[in-house]
Amino acid sequence: MEERFGVNSMTARDNNANDMYDSFDFTRAPRPPVILDPQGSPYPPPLQTLARSPGTLVSTNSAYGSYALAPESIASLYGTNLASGTSKAQSVSLPTALQGVSVRVVDSTGAQRTAPLYLVSPDQINYVVPADTASGVANITVVSGSNTVASGTGLIRANAPALFIASADGHGPAAGQLVRVHADGSQSYSLTYECDSSGSCGTVPIDFGAGADQLYLELYGTGIRRASSRNAVSVAIGNIDAPVSYAGPEGTYPGLDQVNVLLPQTLKGRGRLAVTVTVDGQASNMAQIAFQ
Repeated sequence: MEERFGVNSMTARDNNANDMYDSFDFTRAPRPPVILDPQGSPYPPPLQTLARSPGTLVSTNSAYGSYALAPESIASLYGTNLASGTSKAQSVSLPTALQGVSVRVVDSTGAQRTAPLYLVSPDQINYVVPADTASGVANITVVSGSNTVASGTGLIRANAPALFIASADGHGPAAGQLVRVHADGSQSYSLTYECDSSGSCGTVPIDFGAGADQLYLELYGTGIRRASSRNAVSVAIGNIDAPVSYAGPEGTYPGLDQVNVLLPQTLKGRGRLAVTVTVDGQASNMAQIAFQ
């Protein structure tokens, strides 16, 4: 974890994340393994009402709902009667079939690959775009046994950055964490958002304090890891560019990316601001971070 964060070693908890909540719930309190449980978690995203004909698919980026996808990004398919029930992967070693249902991706070169699956349900499938999928229009097919269930297309780009939002609706508070590095090298963690029992989420203002602490913001998204270089990734918070210390795979969950930035003191007292990640000229959705 040292290389990813660009700061001192994090706790043993960081090196042993064991449930899907870890990407969005950073209390660091030990908890028993609950692998990929969608109940009460901001992931997978809620079902969307999208226009579609029977037997067709709508494919979107899971973090934001945009139509651009990238290799190794998390994506969602929406349709009808895609599976007979709901089934989720039981570990981070994702299967390529759940309930006998699989997703085949044929890219612009004609190469066919089977996608790793997070979840299948009658109306939605969450999957990871295969790693070597070529840019261009890809044909995406849901298959059950030897039968084609539904088909559609997806737009593949080298990068398709999108940030996960705490409320899982594509806008609002970033699903992020603040890492405070103290002068003695110790670290403390806090969320940059809070949600009530109804699922309504708001920002938690970041307090720089009066000490010599360094503050790092961790953002979580997808479609970011294939940046051409570190310098090709930038993070704007309001009108301020924040130095990027890491941008790449989160390290535990397939398709989940992480961006870490050092927060400049000039953000102190700025209130609620929009944050975006840009990768090789492609900008993400806007998320919210607040400062006091």
